[in-house]
Amino acid sequence: MNAPHVRIHPDGRFFQTAEGEPFFYLADTVWMLFGRLTLDEARTLFCNRADKGFTVIQACVFRDLFEPNTPNVSGITPFANEEDLHAARISPAWLDHVAEVVRMADEMGLVMALLPTWGDK
Repeated sequence: MNAPHVRIHPDGRFFQTAEGEPFFYLADTVWMLFGRLTLDEARTLFCNRADKGFTVIQACVFRDLFEPNTPNVSGITPFANEEDLHAARISPAWLDHVAEVVRMADEMGLVMALLPTWGDK
């Protein structure tokens, strides 16, 4: 089961699938998904939320409350080095991790609503 492709209805009042069916946006917010959960934990979370009828997971691709280049639980940092951090060049390894998590959500029928980062970053 893959997640539906979601878009805004032409009248701008609700979401719909690519097939034109209404889409109910029932989200769980896991801002620190990419930094704090292992792939197995993310899979468990997605299974739980899909079983409960959630349709969307909201997460922030890069969110750090204290240190801007804190590694995730797998040791991957969002930026390869200090220069990349200041140039806002996200590490390919971080993006690969994000892509894998998004792929897992899609396989479980969940749409990912991604916030690139907070405005103070």
